[in-house]
Amino acid sequence: MLIEVTESHIAAGKRYDCLLCPIALAIKEAFGIDYCSVGTSGIVIKNKIYQTPWELREKFIKYDNTGELESFEIEVTEDEIIFNNPEFNFSNTCG
Repeated sequence: MLIEVTESHIAAGKRYDCLLCPIALAIKEAFGIDYCSVGTSGIVIKNKIYQTPWELREKFIKYDNTGELESFEIEVTEDEIIFNNPEFNFSNTCG
């Protein structure tokens, strides 16, 4: 799935917050979900953890440190799943 991180996500996002950063907000909107966690070790979407690509890590680390981020698109694919358990509740994790 193609995720577009827009200026509105960036404006509404919060630095140093894995649940409310612009990337998490864009993923929540694209998937129609209430919970998503974005971190250096993984991205939690529904009951799956996706590996965080290096280029995405660089973007949100720069955002956390400087507040600077430009609109961009990311592709989330099933190939990037590193954990999948429909019985597990990730709602209290921060990637």
